[in-house]
Amino acid sequence: MTLERVTKMAYSIVSVYGMNEKIGNVSFYDSKADGLQMTKPYSETTAETIDEEVRKLIASAYERTIAFVDLQERGMEILAKGTFGKRNTFQADL
Repeated sequence: MTLERVTKMAYSIVSVYGMNEKIGNVSFYDSKADGLQMTKPYSETTAETIDEEVRKLIASAYERTIAFVDLQERGMEILAKGTFGKRNTFQADL
């Protein structure tokens, strides 16, 4: 998944689906807008808050991902050490 896609998803979570405590349960999605219209139905302050909340959401997801990968890495190291030197590894060994 690219960073661009992650960013678009985070903006959708915050500003389209209303899944953010600070912004609230509102949607700023305009289904009637054509792709060329560049208006936004909120203030500059709200736009800054949306940007801040998106950054927090992405940073939190990044931290959780790193922690998950670290946890899995340790598990794989334990598995590798436990099966090192064995000719055959069975499900019971895992």
